[in-house]
Parts: sequence; structure tokens; C-alpha cells
Amino acid sequence: MFLLRMMPSFIAFLTIVQLVFAQAPPEIEWAKCYGGSGPDYATCIKQTSDGGYIIAGYSASVDGQVSNNHGDNDYWIVKIEPSGDIQWENSYGGSNDDEAQSIDQTSDGGYIVAGYSNSNDGDVTENHGQYDYWVIRLDSIGALIWQKSFGTSYSDFARSVQQTADGNFVVAGSLAKNGIKNFWILKLDDMGNEIWIQSFGGTNEDGAFAIEQSIDEGYIVAGDAVSTDGDVIGNHGAGDEWILKLDGNGAISWKKCYGGSSAEQAFAVKQASDGDYFVAGFSMSSDGDVSSNNGSHDYWITKIDEDGNLLWQAPLGGSSIDVATSLAILNDGGCIVSGYAASYDGDVHGNHNSNTSNDYWLIRFDSQGDTVWTKCLGGSNSEGAYSIQKTIDCGYIVAGYAYSNDGDVSGSQGGPDYWIVKLGCDYIGTFSVDLSTSIEIPPIYPNPVKDKIYVSLPASTQEMDIYIFDFLGNRIHELTSFSEKVTQINTGELPDGIYTLQILDRKTNMTEVRKFVKHR
Repeated sequence: MFLLRMMPSFIAFLTIVQLVFAQAPPEIEWAKCYGGSGPDYATCIKQTSDGGYIIAGYSASVDGQVSNNHGDNDYWIVKIEPSGDIQWENSYGGSNDDEAQSIDQTSDGGYIVAGYSNSNDGDVTENHGQYDYWVIRLDSIGALIWQKSFGTSYSDFARSVQQTADGNFVVAGSLAKNGIKNFWILKLDDMGNEIWIQSFGGTNEDGAFAIEQSIDEGYIVAGDAVSTDGDVIGNHGAGDEWILKLDGNGAISWKKCYGGSSAEQAFAVKQASDGDYFVAGFSMSSDGDVSSNNGSHDYWITKIDEDGNLLWQAPLGGSSIDVATSLAILNDGGCIVSGYAASYDGDVHGNHNSNTSNDYWLIRFDSQGDTVWTKCLGGSNSEGAYSIQKTIDCGYIVAGYAYSNDGDVSGSQGGPDYWIVKLGCDYIGTFSVDLSTSIEIPPIYPNPVKDKIYVSLPASTQEMDIYIFDFLGNRIHELTSFSEKVTQINTGELPDGIYTLQILDRKTNMTEVRKFVKHR
């Protein structure tokens, strides 16, 4: 049970109850390999509005579960059911190397995908030289709507894409200026046309890996900077995590370097509901902003406030190479982080091999940066996680690659495969609610729903409002001033998917929230 207050253009969740989490990690619900006899690497996974998942990555396979490969690596997009069964899959690209890095479901139920391409044939109609940003838009069943290439005569790599609140798209990665990388941010309209373009950096190597629209409808961008000039100020040495806060037009609001005298890189950034930001990457330092190092590369997780001030930092790892690649924000104010660990000492427990091959390594942090639990996933060969998401059933979904066919890994298609792991819920307690300050209602019914859903309201209904939000947080339905205690809402015209129903008591400004599934 969550208590909410209405916020402009998004839903803000405010939990006033205590939820107890397990100190031990959740169990695997299912784990599946996807691919063919060639190399297949999953780079991004998102839960979709129907409760399933969309996976982006790249594949050089021409057999197994992979169809329509155009040559070398292609973007390989796979839509799966909540159970992990494939709904559809397709390859996109040309005869050269094409690698998808990021995917987002669009408000029309389709998908936007970004990565990079070295092709100039097949699905790719233009190339500016070497690698270009290649952005494609798909419909809900994977048909190509449009595709666009952006770049220079050097190699340019798109790493992150997101649909923005205005229905357009923002893309981040690195642009090669005379062979030297800079952050390169594109704002595109819904047809892929340029709205604005910004580049940031200095005279050395600087690259963006993640972008997210912020609550103020600007953008937060994370990557690394080796430069010590131009836009880069305060570099600690070798290479720092470099975080940019941009306004809605792409102008810099603030910029900060974080790190020590050795190398750091940031691969993921997410804004929490309180406005602060979590950043995940790696550090090789034990000075400056970094409190310690266990050897080589460590996970380095930081939390910064809205102005970029460092609130806390947590370096974790062992004596080998351990790199955090993705994170998700949790309802308790903490986060979960995924990546890969070659260590089997220090903070890394349960690695499935001792020959410096990688396992998926997951860490759950509380709001203060303390470790709640850690978990290694893998087999006797090498696995690496590139993407993690919180799922609507309070579990987690993780995507990356697997070489193994033992341990936690089964069903290998040959070579490295997409490896998707669904973990269960790690709640061990329940919400305890002060009913004197909240609305007390029974669950909505039926759930899942087909044509009509019923809501049983408290005795006093004259100051109640009901709102329905879609999966992306858009308010799509509103009812006010009810004369009946049991209220009927028609849902027959809603597309299949997951919705949030909010009941607001205007007198007390308190609300009750329920989720329901529409299924024909």
C-alpha cells in the first residue's frame, strides 16, 4: 500500500510504512538462453506494458532462434512473455557490424532502439564513415517504422536512448571530433528528425554511456572524461566519472568530475523520487572521492544530490576486475546494481569459477549505501550482466551474456548467448499502515479485468476522485463525485497492459493505489 500526492506530469510515490526486505538474495524464478551458434550479446532489457519484456542486443548467428541476419553482427530484438517464452524476434542491420545498445518502449506500444552501425546496405540507408549512431523505431510487433544514421567520418557510438515526456527522443553516446571522443547528445522528434544537437568535452577522450530525463524535464548524463580542459573541470587524474546536468534545450546546468588518481567510468545513472541521483560504474582509485580499492577495477556506486554534491560512495569488489554496468531505483530509497565480477575474494562471494572468468554480480543497497545482499549468477565459464530492471511483481530481470552451460546456466544455443535471469521478490514482510491517515478499501475486482472493473469506496464518497494511469505514468481516465459506494469503471476500450488506479480523498489529500491488468 502506497500513499501518494499528485505531482505535475508524473506520479511520485511516498511510502509512509516500513517494508522489510530479506538479507538474503532472492531465488531464480527462471533463466533462459537465447541465440544461435554465433555470438549473441544482450545489452538492454525493459519490462513492457503487457508484463513481458523487450530485449536489445546484437547477434552474429544465422541459426537457432535468430532469423534474418544480414551479415556480421545485427541488432537482434527479442520480445518475450512474462514466462520467458519468445513472442517474436527480428534482426536489423546490414552486411557489416551493427550493435544495439539501448531500447525503450514508446507510448504507442512500439520501441525506440539506439546503437551503432558500420553498414551502408540492408536496413541501413546511410553511413557517414566508419561507425554511426543508428536509431530505429519499431512498431509493437517489431516492424521497422523508420531508421536514421547520425555521425561523422570517424566512429560515433550511441549508448543510450529514451522517449521523453513530450513524445520525442533523446540519445547519448560519443562523437569523434577529428578522432577524439566527446559526449554527443541528440534530441530527435518522433520521426527521427533533429530538434537539437549538443557536444561536450575537451581535447582528450570523453564518452557518454547513459542519459535519463530528469524530473524537471532536463537531462542527466553519465560517462567518463579523460580531458582536463574545455568543458571538463576538476578531473582527478587518468579519467573520471563525468556527470552532466542539462536543461530541456541541452544546455549545461552543472557538470562534475568524480574519482581519484586512477581511472573511473560511469555506465548508468538514475534519478530517485527525492530528486537525488544514483550512479554506477567502476573505480581503480583509492584516493580523491574514492575511499578504498580492493584491487584492479571495483564496482563504484555513488549517490549525488540535485546539484551534483556527493552524498555517499561505495566501492565494492575483489582482487580482479569487477565492473557495475546497470542499476535500478527501489521503493525503499535504495538501488540494485548489476554487472560482472571476475573476483572470488573480497566482497565477491559465490563466484562460480576461480579462473578469473566473470559471473553476473548483483548488489542491493539501502538508502544509505549499505549492502543489503549480494548474489553471483553463472557457471564455470564467463557471464556478464549489462542491464537490470525492477519488475512489477517486486522481483528483478537481468540481461547479459553467458558462455556457460552449467551452474545457473542451461539451454546454451552455442557460443555466448543472450542470458536472461528472472529473480523473485525479496520482500519478507508486509506493509503496516496507519489506517487513521489512509483510505481503507478492499482490492479492486476483477483483476485481471476485461470490460469492467469495480471499486468499493468508503462510506463517504462525495469528495473522492479516481484516476487511472497507464504504464508510462500518463493519466488516461478521471472520475469524480460518486453517488454509489461500489463504482463501476468501463475498461473495454483500454489496450491490454498494466495500469495504476489511484483513489484521492480531496478532503485529506490522502490516496490509495491499486495496480490492475487489462487482458482481453
